[in-house]
Amino acid sequence: MKWLWRALLVLVAVPLCAALVLFLPIMMGRLSSPAQVTLPGGLVELDDGHVNVFMVRTGGDSVILFDCGEDREAKVVLAELKRLGLDRGAVKDIFLTHGHPDHVGGCGQFPGANVYTMVAERPLVEGKVAPRSPFARVMGPLGDRAIKTTVPMSEGQIVRAGSVTVRAMGLPGHTAGSAAFLVVGDLILGDAAVATSGRGIRPAEWLFSDDKPAAIRSLKRLALQLEAEGAPINAVAFSHSGPLDSLKPLLDWAHRN
Repeated sequence: MKWLWRALLVLVAVPLCAALVLFLPIMMGRLSSPAQVTLPGGLVELDDGHVNVFMVRTGGDSVILFDCGEDREAKVVLAELKRLGLDRGAVKDIFLTHGHPDHVGGCGQFPGANVYTMVAERPLVEGKVAPRSPFARVMGPLGDRAIKTTVPMSEGQIVRAGSVTVRAMGLPGHTAGSAAFLVVGDLILGDAAVATSGRGIRPAEWLFSDDKPAAIRSLKRLALQLEAEGAPINAVAFSHSGPLDSLKPLLDWAHRN
């Protein structure tokens, strides 16, 4: 029987070691996310386990969500709404950085909200195609997590919601229709990059991206575009790390690559 136990141990240990080899370098060195932080422009970052959700009030009793987190019950978002004296009906608009499961899981809790995605991301968000990254493709299409896009967006489109203006900027590469959003002077990059513990940035990892070279090109293009515009950026926010307090780390990276 000893040989059987050894064989079982090998069967468990080999994939575990392989996972550690793949994931440890990716997860190490990231700037940790606080449980909750309000960025200079008023954007609130909420830590939903291993992914961040962003919320901003639009005046009155309405809010915008940027992504919905992985938790299908959206407990973190609902708790923040309750703290503000609001209910789930306050979520009038949801802007999705992309359609991976950890970004759309809680969207079903807000059936009355308009859902904004880039045109190229719509098939993924609506479950009509499967993600193409090495890690995500094993999960297949979203299935019952799929959500209908009510407002497909184009590059540079500006949407006004109450007192808040949202500018959508395409970042194809992590997924076909990944997007960044500029809102209240804060830049949301989604999974296009993470902040490092040294206050630099690191672009989307190949394991989770459809096309890493394309993702890098998109991120560099966006950085140089914002630099050329002289756009005032108060903070840069990421889905899987803490935020940075200026655009400079992104510009430094763009000029090096």
